[in-house]
Amino acid sequence: MNRLIWITMLSVTIGLLSQPSMAGPREGMRSYSLENAVSRARNQYQGRVISAETDRNGDRRTHNIRILTEDGHLKRLRVDPKTGEYVRPRPRNR
Repeated sequence: MNRLIWITMLSVTIGLLSQPSMAGPREGMRSYSLENAVSRARNQYQGRVISAETDRNGDRRTHNIRILTEDGHLKRLRVDPKTGEYVRPRPRNR
């Protein structure tokens, strides 16, 4: 289990370091970085980031963040990198 946590944290760190640091849309920049999205989500939900990555589907990107809240709930968030707004999750195939 410790190895899984270490690998996850390493991949999050590498992902954050590989992203250009951009200011949020309120500061007049054109995109919202994964680092900014993670920081905002962590502050809003008061928990530990389990994973964070940018998903690319063609020319469309989405920041996907999973946070384990202090009360033990897993929050799955999707953030639009252009606006910084949360987007609705994709419907699951049943």
